[in-house]
Amino acid sequence: MGNNLSNYTVIDVTPTLNTNAFADGDALFNYQELPNAVRGNGGCSELINITVNSKKAAFTSMELMFQTNAQSLEAANDAMNITAVEGAAAGFLGWVDMPSSGGLDMGNFIIGMPHLSKPQLPFLLQAASGSTSVYFSAIIGGTVTFGASDLTFRFHIKYK
Repeated sequence: MGNNLSNYTVIDVTPTLNTNAFADGDALFNYQELPNAVRGNGGCSELINITVNSKKAAFTSMELMFQTNAQSLEAANDAMNITAVEGAAAGFLGWVDMPSSGGLDMGNFIIGMPHLSKPQLPFLLQAASGSTSVYFSAIIGGTVTFGASDLTFRFHIKYK
């Protein structure tokens, strides 16, 4: 978390991943909390960039979805197929495409970045009243097996 003197912060989230093989279209995880995404309860901030640090030898494309509420979606390794009720309850804010072609390969460590030709950044993050957190989930875009801590999502946020 950044200090109060800066209008920017970078927040890292390293989810515990399922270590079984994922198929194209599977949920990478149900949802993860992005803590302190906004400064005040129910507030807004601007998501200006995302990087995904991967300990895998190849980066697999994914789409990241952002939501206001801690709404359960799909379990890890299940095909993403939410209901209209679940989608409405999540309070979706937007999504970002992270293509495999957006990865900088440095051997056994890769940094993935968003794709510029699809809906992209920046967009506003809105927390629920009484919260400073926003939530995110991911759909994997290929067949891959991860170690439990292979991915770290790094969110670049502008508070004002």
